[in-house]
Amino acid sequence: MKRTCACLLVATILFPNCAASTMPTRTWQASHAAPMPQASADVWRRYAEKLPPGSTVKIQTIDGERFTATLLEARDTDLVVKPKTRIPEPVRQLAYDRLATLDLATTTTGANVLKTAAIGAGIGAGVFMGLLLWAASHWN
Repeated sequence: MKRTCACLLVATILFPNCAASTMPTRTWQASHAAPMPQASADVWRRYAEKLPPGSTVKIQTIDGERFTATLLEARDTDLVVKPKTRIPEPVRQLAYDRLATLDLATTTTGANVLKTAAIGAGIGAGVFMGLLLWAASHWN
């Protein structure tokens, strides 16, 4: 029994990602990305006017700069945003013709956090029960 537990422990340490998702993750790289068709400034202006002020948006400029920001105002000539960064940045004004993408950022719900906590609690309970059964089997 000790040898089996030791082998399982060694296998767990040597192969920690064997149960990880095998789906490849997509990474974005500007140098290998296919050129995206550019929307006109008028399209971005009409889209931005429909977004409510205070919305969180993901922006990519034609220069390749990407950032998340809070939409403050959609003017006729430019977009006024406040970048969400660890170190505060001033308000920025972006002309619509400099935008490559403008997306409304999706907010994560508490269900994801709750699901993660439940999985962690289940794993912890399983490990505890396994150790309890192991201790009971070796009780003299």
